[in-house]
Amino acid sequence: MTAPLLRIRGLTVSYSSGPAVLDGLDLDVHPGECLALVGESGCGKTTLAGAILGLLPRHATVTGTIDFLGNDIGRVSAKSRRALLGQHLGYVAQDPYAACDPIRTVRHHIKEAWRAHGATAGPGVIEERMTALGIGAAATRLRDRPHQWSGGMLQRASISAATAFDPELVLADEPTSALDAELADGVLHAVRRASRSLLLISHDLRLVETTRTASPSCAAAALSRPALPARSPRPRATSTPASFSPRPTASGRHRGRPPRRAAQRQPLRS
Repeated sequence: MTAPLLRIRGLTVSYSSGPAVLDGLDLDVHPGECLALVGESGCGKTTLAGAILGLLPRHATVTGTIDFLGNDIGRVSAKSRRALLGQHLGYVAQDPYAACDPIRTVRHHIKEAWRAHGATAGPGVIEERMTALGIGAAATRLRDRPHQWSGGMLQRASISAATAFDPELVLADEPTSALDAELADGVLHAVRRASRSLLLISHDLRLVETTRTASPSCAAAALSRPALPARSPRPRATSTPASFSPRPTASGRHRGRPPRRAAQRQPLRS
């Protein structure tokens, strides 16, 4: 078997205000593999993404190794890590609207993937990439501002930006959490098609079954937090890897925002 693209050993992340959020995590992602990492809210999924990308706050204490393409990126300079991001390691954020500048066009957002590395996209390249991801009339729609696009459309723009340089690995952190079930399936298949290797982080067990369907090489793992002792304050979650056998859920209900309650009308005074 070839060496893994991403090899994490003994990764522990803690903050000064509490116990470890991640504790001794081991993880491998091999070339051509799609690994779905699933866990409940608070178990450390986004902390793991931040550790890989070097985006954790300064007061975070990180131990262990994060080897990517044979280099421990946890110990390289910020400049060296930035050179890896985009060209070798793509990132699809959870909230596509937060990832975009609201006063810039969608085209500007995608072009930034090339501009950040001193490159430019060739004529028609962005339109072709967006058309391949299911955006019709791309040349016209790319002139829109982010708020004029739906969440599913804008997430496809983020996928296009994340895969501009055909990176060896794409890290997708909850890429479908803001979408309904039908759009989530489409975005998930889009990010899988556009990625050579994929690390998918999600709380949705249903996505694991979809991901396995999208690629026979998909694997699954879980982050779980242990039960808390009785009568103790609730600490920050401690995450440990565990074996996991995905099962399709009974329903594909979207875990979005709760519906707003209708305002109660006050009686008119005469």
